[in-house]
Formats: sequence, C-alpha cells, structure tokens
Amino acid sequence: MVSSPVTRRSFLKGSSLFAAALSLAASARAQGPAKQDPAPQNPPKTDPPKEERRRGPKTDEEIFAEQEQHPAELLDDEGREYRICPQCGNKMYRQGRVWTCSNCGYNYVD
Repeated sequence: MVSSPVTRRSFLKGSSLFAAALSLAASARAQGPAKQDPAPQNPPKTDPPKEERRRGPKTDEEIFAEQEQHPAELLDDEGREYRICPQCGNKMYRQGRVWTCSNCGYNYVD
C-alpha cells in the first residue's frame, strides 16, 4: 500500500486549521468559566433631566450659550482673557470682536 505524498498545500491547510483551533482553545481558557449573574434587580426608573437625555456632541450654539451663562473670566499667565475652543479644547483669545483659537485657528464673532 502506497500512501500519497503530503503536498505543501495540504500541509499548509492542515496547519492553519490546527493554529485556528489552538487560538480558540487559548482564548476560551483565558476567559475562564462562564459565570452566571444572579437575577438582575430592576432599580426604580426615574426620568433623567432633559440635559442628561441628550446624546452626541454639543453644537456650537450650545457651547456659546454655556459660555455666556458662565461669565467667569479665564485669565492666562499674562493676564489676558481667554475662552476654551469647542473644536480642540485649547485657549481662544479675543482679537477685536473675533475669538480665535491659538491652536487650530477656529474663530467666531462675539
């Protein structure tokens, strides 16, 4: 009885299947046995305030409205007034009526 020679293709196919099975076994062992959570307790539902229901980033108008509501002046090391840029979070300085970010160049007219 003559056995068929192992071709390179069949060897690579078999070794890739072995490697996949080995990685699945290793990941299952690393996760450990599945733990069942006790029955979840449902906390009483309360409606969150409208501010907490919002999802997604704030619009420019909302950021500007917040800055108008909080007129506390932020002063840098040199005593100049600045605001926080809504795009990058860096300092914005006033140049006439225009607030300009020193980092990204974002600007708006006050």
